[in-house]
Amino acid sequence: MKIQKHAILLFVALTTLYSCDKIDELTEFDVDGNFTTTITVAVAEDPNGEPQAFTQSGMINIAENQDIQDNFNKIESVTINSLTYEITNFSGAEGAIITNASINFGATTIQVTDLNVQQADADNQVFSVNNTQQLNAIAAALKNSPNLTVTISGSVNDTPVNFNVVVKANVTVTIDAA
Repeated sequence: MKIQKHAILLFVALTTLYSCDKIDELTEFDVDGNFTTTITVAVAEDPNGEPQAFTQSGMINIAENQDIQDNFNKIESVTINSLTYEITNFSGAEGAIITNASINFGATTIQVTDLNVQQADADNQVFSVNNTQQLNAIAAALKNSPNLTVTISGSVNDTPVNFNVVVKANVTVTIDAA
């Protein structure tokens, strides 16, 4: 009899806990969005033909979405579904190569392999960030602040060059409306 009583109490407790989780899920909703920043890089001609360093920044702002802006303090989680960057609108020295490049998303640094800027633009090459640890760190930063500074830096071996780096983040934000 005592075992049966404990079993019933355990069943009631587990059912209550399970029901609370299901009720909590009913008060959550997801907001999906694509957020883009275009960073313009312009490196003037060096009269000595020396490689030139560059650093330029842009901003990803998930609060551009009204649902996220209205519920920012209720965000439960941020998930980055995809994060890409692409070189566009190249003009300048043919065969210019970017070296020692990185893209910083707040405190998260992503190393960029050396690349021919003109060729990357001509090929419409899209580069994906697939490192789960980096994506999770960027998502955590966006959960804490809707604005994330994106900085690209590196060196170019031949000048002048002008190009854009288009950064696109596909994000799902889970908001607890309760």
